[in-house]
Amino acid sequence: MQGSSLTASEQENALEGKILHASSIIAAAKGKIKIRAAMRLVGFTDQEAKTMTLYQKVRRKSQNIVVMEKGALPKQAVPAQIGDGAETVSSTLSSADRNDPASVGTEISTVNNSTIANTSRTAATPRHLLDSASAPNAGTKRSGESVDQTPNKKHRRSSAEVQREAANVIMKTKKDSLALKMATVRIQQNRELPPDHPDKKSISVIVAAANVLCDSNTSPKAAGHCVRNGMINQSPLKRGPCGEFSKEVFAALKGACATFLKLEQAESVKQSTVKEMSKRVNACVNVAGHKKSRGNLARKLRKHTADLFTVGKANMCEQRRLQWTTHHNLNLWFSAFKSTLIELGFGRERTETDVETEGEAVLFPNQEARIVNLDETDGTLDESNRNRGGVR
Repeated sequence: MQGSSLTASEQENALEGKILHASSIIAAAKGKIKIRAAMRLVGFTDQEAKTMTLYQKVRRKSQNIVVMEKGALPKQAVPAQIGDGAETVSSTLSSADRNDPASVGTEISTVNNSTIANTSRTAATPRHLLDSASAPNAGTKRSGESVDQTPNKKHRRSSAEVQREAANVIMKTKKDSLALKMATVRIQQNRELPPDHPDKKSISVIVAAANVLCDSNTSPKAAGHCVRNGMINQSPLKRGPCGEFSKEVFAALKGACATFLKLEQAESVKQSTVKEMSKRVNACVNVAGHKKSRGNLARKLRKHTADLFTVGKANMCEQRRLQWTTHHNLNLWFSAFKSTLIELGFGRERTETDVETEGEAVLFPNQEARIVNLDETDGTLDESNRNRGGVR
């Protein structure tokens, strides 16, 4: 501000110019100069530099300024100045100068015709304010000349994808284990052969053949190490410390967990949640006397039994069919079928003279063609089309 002779709008424009000028110096310095020092450099008084409102304006605007490196844009596309009217800001700081705090603030144009500094420097380094659409974390995708500025979205995997990945890991581990067992047995047999035997092979050839048979990726170095340590026809040791349960106990827990879940599915009842399964698993190990700190054992069992299940939506039609097929319903169906045929005129009861006919009822001639199996026609009698167990 240059005195009371200036109008309110001119004073406001001058203040905005000095704020932009100070924020440009801070952005070009990359943290090498303090905000209040930059404010004093462009003409703010000590009292104004201590004003928190002005301080925050300078700080926020400096965060929105991007300093372009020299040569990042074509020469004809680089703007010489930024601003309009008398308040213009240009810079001649090179990438090396910006690392030197003493060089900050040199070769700055005037603000309201008030010269701050004017020192001969190299070509100007352009900088510009970010638009609202171009945030610092926005991803750019160029297709020809168009630029799609869309923030990168994080996508969470579905439960089916997580289960499928865990199942693939288990199946790959089983293949590698089978290949290692096969390779160690063959390496041991190969060692017992005399040196001049025609069937004697190297470890790499034996392991490569085992990998082809088992579709695995076992290392010859690992197979040779297992043979030297006497681990013939054994699974590889797992990484990390020993678990809280022995191999046999954990295998029994996996079998019990898988059996329980399969029985739930076979009975067509509502599946237990992870929380309910955690309570059941903890109660099981507590009864057996394993009361150590187990963490989340139910989730661990679900991960290790992922290859035994397929995640998907429930088949509502099959669920209703399983719930209906009880002993009472089946007995009622077959016991009432003969009387239904006789009442509808399809046949009569079997007598002693009907020697060639088997069963309890005899169908009249040409009556079998009138009986239609509605389950195979996919026809609906109640206009249901969502495969939810309607009358078909």
